Amino acid sequence: MIPITPHPGDDPSFLAWAEGLIAGAVSLHAPPEVYCVRIDNWFGERWLAFAFNMWGAGFRSGKKLHVPPFTPARVVREHYFVRHETANAYREEIAPLRLHVRQHGMSNARRTLERVVPEAALFWISSRSRSNGRGSVMGYVPVGDGVAFWYVELARERDWQPVTCTHISEEELTALFEAGRAARSR
Repeated sequence: MIPITPHPGDDPSFLAWAEGLIAGAVSLHAPPEVYCVRIDNWFGERWLAFAFNMWGAGFRSGKKLHVPPFTPARVVREHYFVRHETANAYREEIAPLRLHVRQHGMSNARRTLERVVPEAALFWISSRSRSNGRGSVMGYVPVGDGVAFWYVELARERDWQPVTCTHISEEELTALFEAGRAARSR
């Protein structure tokens, strides 16, 4: 499905969780494009629907969400995948644009998903999960005429467990992960 490239300090078990969530979202909604962005270090839930968000819902009609304004210095790598119908698979390709660019606040206000990447699913995955003992995954997924968006923080005790779920219940999280596990085993 959508592989996540490991970086130094990543825990393979955390990456398996992240890949499962992304595979579940992609298999359920089949977006034509997928961006996976690796962020240096952990990031918190304040990045979810960050720019100019006045509403708290986890589903936004009309795709008026903005690309979160992570500074490019924190972006370890952006991966871009395109769905190929004939192979029923996603292939990594050269992205037509960079999601994270250096700019000022009002320029961020114009970077809505609708304007920048209207049909793409976007995922952000933290790095250094092994050394931090925690990791985060954030997703914006086109669903019908809107966008479902969520944030999950995982922490490692013995195994990785969700400790913060924003705009996604633990039941939905489990269903997404299980859908991803089924998709990856096909």
